[in-house]
Amino acid sequence: MENSPQANKKLPVYAVTYTSNMDKLKQAKNGDFSSWRGKIKKHGSELIEVSEGFDKKLDCLLHRQELVNKYSDHPLHFYNPEAYTVYVVNLDKEVWDYNGFKKQNNGKLPSNGCYLYIGQTSKTAKQRFKIHKSKKNGKPHPDSSTKVVHPHGESLNLELMKKYTNGNKYTELDSLLMERKLAIDLRKLGYATYYN
Repeated sequence: MENSPQANKKLPVYAVTYTSNMDKLKQAKNGDFSSWRGKIKKHGSELIEVSEGFDKKLDCLLHRQELVNKYSDHPLHFYNPEAYTVYVVNLDKEVWDYNGFKKQNNGKLPSNGCYLYIGQTSKTAKQRFKIHKSKKNGKPHPDSSTKVVHPHGESLNLELMKKYTNGNKYTELDSLLMERKLAIDLRKLGYATYYN
């Protein structure tokens, strides 16, 4: 869904977005939107509401949706394209040595012996997997899942991807919800799964 009303000089347009860049947020609190992009950079003039302290992106995006609903009776700019896919990566069994992986699976080994990572991306699954496995300056790529996919990722699981996601496109929020749902559903089928 994208709602982009025509500008009206008498009626303000609200924009709902998020950032993890604290410097950018501080500037915006002072009325400086020069470090933002697009319509916010060009037309931003005042912060109406700021919500901080989200540990997970999913929580942030759920709150963003609440704000969209809250301000839906105002002219609203909310860029939310269906540009994300959900992908599945086969992992080696050594991933079990990572405590975070064990914890997500409640210490229960997979009954079918398969270990999986479920992720979401605005890139293709192949491009995202390549980033997970690549290095930058001799270290795992900063956008990689450094404790799971970078050291333990073996390949994309095209069969499960075709069966469960089939290349469907989602909004960012919906892709994170699907990532979690798929990880939980596959766990019920005997896989050990990990998602962010």
